[in-house]
Formats: sequence, C-alpha cells, structure tokens
Amino acid sequence: MAKTPSTPKWYHIPITLAVTEAEYHANIRGLNVVFGAVLGFVLADSRSLENYDFALLLLMSATLVVIILYLGSSVYKLFYGLMAIGLVAALPELLEMAQIAVPPKLQPTLAVWTAMVIVLELLPRFKPASEASEG
Repeated sequence: MAKTPSTPKWYHIPITLAVTEAEYHANIRGLNVVFGAVLGFVLADSRSLENYDFALLLLMSATLVVIILYLGSSVYKLFYGLMAIGLVAALPELLEMAQIAVPPKLQPTLAVWTAMVIVLELLPRFKPASEASEG
C-alpha cells in the first residue's frame, strides 16, 4: 500500500499537551543534557573534598542520576519515581552520615531534574501509528 504524503505542520500551533514519541524523547534528551551540565557545575564546588569523600559523593550522585534516567526510560515509572524522590529527599542525611558536606546546589538540581522528568512522564502522548491501529 502506497503511503500518502503528510501535510507539513511547521506553521501550526499545537492544540494539545499530548506529545509524540519523538517529542517525548527529545524532551528527555534535552533534560539529561541540561541537568548533566548543571550537575557538573554543582560538583565542581566539591574540589576541596578528599579523594575518598569525593568518590563517595560521585557514587551517590551517579546512583541518583541513573535512577532519574531509568525513570525516563523504564516501564517501572512509579518505582523509579518514588525511589528518586526518596533518595533526593534523603541525600543530605545520607551525606551527613558519611560526614560529607552537601554541595549547596546538589539537592535542588537533582530535585528539579526528577520533577521535570515526572511531569514529562505525566503528559499525555500520542500513540504510535502501529499501536493506534491495534486498539
């Protein structure tokens, strides 16, 4: 069956908050790039830490980043969402237990990143053409 050409929509304004799969993935990639860069600036404030403490801070930060990335990629959205929220909330206490000073902007950076991914996950999405024809 021949495909009919689609009408260009470059001049249209979206009339819904629903996003396509391509828009969803662009949002996730954009958030990850921006917050990855911000996280780099935030962790640059940790230069005064001893190597062991810095490694532990990196381990905790990397764990949270992976959980946030899973939130935007996994089918287990609720699990990773709750885990990210819980760990971001507990971050100061966890670092305090390890006797590491919390970088001033680390918790807000991770909290906003988590919140933005959760909001993106809650936005309605258009079903891909293959799913729409099945249901």
